[in-house]
Amino acid sequence: MKKKVLLPGVIAVILIAVIFVRINGMKVPVKTDTLPVVETVNPEVDTIELYTSLIGTIVPETVVRISPEASGTVTQVAAKAGDMVQQGQLLCVIDTNKVQNAKNTMDNAKVTYKEAHDTLGRMSVLYQSGAVSEQDYQGYVNSAKKSEIAYKQAKEEYENQVSYSNIKSPISGTIESCSIEQFDKVSTSDQIFVISGEGNKIISTSLTEKLQRSVKPGDLVIVEEDRNNLQGTISEISGMADDKTGLFNIKIQLADANELSAGTSVKLSLCSERADQVITVPVDSVYYENSKPYVYTYDNGTVHKIFVEAGIYDSSRMEVKEGIQKNMDVITTWSPELYEGAKALIMNSGEEIKGE
Repeated sequence: MKKKVLLPGVIAVILIAVIFVRINGMKVPVKTDTLPVVETVNPEVDTIELYTSLIGTIVPETVVRISPEASGTVTQVAAKAGDMVQQGQLLCVIDTNKVQNAKNTMDNAKVTYKEAHDTLGRMSVLYQSGAVSEQDYQGYVNSAKKSEIAYKQAKEEYENQVSYSNIKSPISGTIESCSIEQFDKVSTSDQIFVISGEGNKIISTSLTEKLQRSVKPGDLVIVEEDRNNLQGTISEISGMADDKTGLFNIKIQLADANELSAGTSVKLSLCSERADQVITVPVDSVYYENSKPYVYTYDNGTVHKIFVEAGIYDSSRMEVKEGIQKNMDVITTWSPELYEGAKALIMNSGEEIKGE
């Protein structure tokens, strides 16, 4: 039988191991089981608000856009962009080729009315003396009434044509734009003047359909202007989407808006979702399994895994609709040793360890 011979290299390794054991006093590491230490909080009743950022524009509260009532040629422009105008002040004159015709018709109707009225006066005297019959006299009365009606209608048409020709400002304010010059041809589809009223300024912006359903008149809006935060209030919400943008226009009242220049852009933040006085937990304490949210809770040294129904959440807290109660201890620290039924120690505020 052959004897086993140790190679020189193997002998050297054995000698080194023997020397190491002697130096370290035969210390052998012993494996020990330790429980995870966790921190917990109780769910809080709180309000969560989610804000959406928008861009708004400072605009006058009253804006009038003027278009001609009749087509024609501009013969006079009496005001230009930037001018301050008073209500009733002449802005321009348009030759519509209808003023003179309307005046001729009115003058003829006036003559006819005067003649019929004079005739009725003479016939009235004869009627009183019995020289004119009842039937004939009634005919004169009817003619006078018809001529009077015709004259009033002709006069009204003439005044309308004059107003169509002489465009006047319907309000007092500032002309923001004037798009016509003398001898220009204009039609009823042209916008020739835009006038902003002298009243308060507001903020105008637009919302998507989802946001439009989430807000209401009276809601507060945070307005950021030149690093200052101001509070505004939604005063008007359009119920119909704009044909061009597909968005819903809203108006925001701001107490200090008059100090801002029209056309200035400001950043807006409005509350798009809100959950009032609901049970909340820290966002970091919520985990997901197959897209289903759950939390770990601590109960007398034991960890429980509880699936919850989550609501809205912000950067720090999440609304919990179902699954936990206010008196539960929700674990806020993560450990790979957390699972349903696991044992753990609890440490709150880093001072006291419980559950040993």
